[in-house]
Amino acid sequence: MPRLMGWFFALLIAACSFTYLAPDCQAQSPSAQLSGNWRTASLPFRAIEVASNSNALWVCGLDEMIAKSLDGGQTWQIKHQKKDGEVLLYIAFIRQDLGYASGTNGLLLWTKDGGETWSESHSGSLAVSRISFSDHKNGLRQIGSAVEITHDGGGNWTPISAYQSDGEVANFKTVAALATLDDKRAAILFRAGPDSSHALVATKDGGTSWTRTEIPNAQVWSLVVHNAEFWAFGYEVVEKDKPGGGYGVAMALHSPDGVKWAHGTRAPSEFSACRVQGCILWDGAIVSLYGEKPAFTAVPADGFLTPVWALAKGSVCSVGSQLTCANALPADSPPQRPQSNRPTTGGIDPFLSSPPRPVSDCLICNLEAFPLSKKLLGQMPVTVNLPGGGQRQMNMSGIKSTLETEFLVRPDGSTDQIRIKHAPNKEIESAVKEAIQYWVLSPTASDNLPTGAKRKAVIEVSCMSFPSNEEATCTLRAE
Repeated sequence: MPRLMGWFFALLIAACSFTYLAPDCQAQSPSAQLSGNWRTASLPFRAIEVASNSNALWVCGLDEMIAKSLDGGQTWQIKHQKKDGEVLLYIAFIRQDLGYASGTNGLLLWTKDGGETWSESHSGSLAVSRISFSDHKNGLRQIGSAVEITHDGGGNWTPISAYQSDGEVANFKTVAALATLDDKRAAILFRAGPDSSHALVATKDGGTSWTRTEIPNAQVWSLVVHNAEFWAFGYEVVEKDKPGGGYGVAMALHSPDGVKWAHGTRAPSEFSACRVQGCILWDGAIVSLYGEKPAFTAVPADGFLTPVWALAKGSVCSVGSQLTCANALPADSPPQRPQSNRPTTGGIDPFLSSPPRPVSDCLICNLEAFPLSKKLLGQMPVTVNLPGGGQRQMNMSGIKSTLETEFLVRPDGSTDQIRIKHAPNKEIESAVKEAIQYWVLSPTASDNLPTGAKRKAVIEVSCMSFPSNEEATCTLRAE
């Protein structure tokens, strides 16, 4: 029987975990966020990543395209493109003139003139899923399951020695973040799984040796570089020795070397989606923790703010199924929290929102929850964990089904000709089709498969509703 406490309360637990910040989890009053709407950017390609460089916004994505906006995302100019080329997964600027982008098939692009022209090189045949450069020579990248280091701008890459210098690091199978400061200092954040500890390793000699740092009573989720320092974000348990036990608080740490860490500014609430410009407090509110006190930015709370975002010239742009942009204004205090707490990333820990990939060569294959009318549900037996211990069986409104999907991967990595089998109703079929429509996979070889390659995926859908609710929450998971 499905265990109700497993998936159904996941978001609720995440929202209420920081009890000192939210004594109860009652809905707050309607927000008074920045007025105005998000606008869909007009681009000739699917955007994957967004970044800022001074007053410019940059995006990259399918068809190996890179585009620039100088007016807050109102208009865009294509600066690089290759029809049915690689999928660009990351773009960043080290200085106003110096930037890089990376993607599938080991592709690395460099610009030395502020993005006007880009030179390319390939190293390896797998996708570069993470990358970090400190200058035009020194950087780290993740390609496949390996982390590699370069000191010549990506011409040659060498596997890091952290796995050999610390055998326990091998137990942490997932690379969560990479960060480089210069030719000597770099850091890597490893994770083993949800609710597991992390491994934070750093080098001060250009990768020859690596040191693992322990941060007591803490869990680190994000690692970024800001103002020539490493910054780590997550949560920590404080006052655990007092009567009644400790409680969790949001945490920001900074370090010049990745070994010795100091606390930064305390956030007023839990946060998620930390990037070089700050973190998301909730839908409509961004916070920067790099100064002596938190600095807030207000954006429209319309559900379009995702973990992939950037600020420039009084605007914010965010990548979801499409690239959307909106006005963004500094605020003296955090904008009011909306009744519906977005973005719905599955919790403040990004690891919890990283389900198994439905297809082996997935690049972007999100399976987000969606609402469904309670009238379309049947009755499901569930096992409820009781607060005082023990369990109780009961029936609740719900539905569970296993779907078989077939679709075509176009030469650019997008999907087409989606077919769903065994959907219990048209509404669920439509929702799953819409999800797959926005998937991105490694591009197919256009010479051999001019129309694309066929793929299959098995997806489990579970919908359930409390008796007092008129709508069910449906979750999708790859088998």
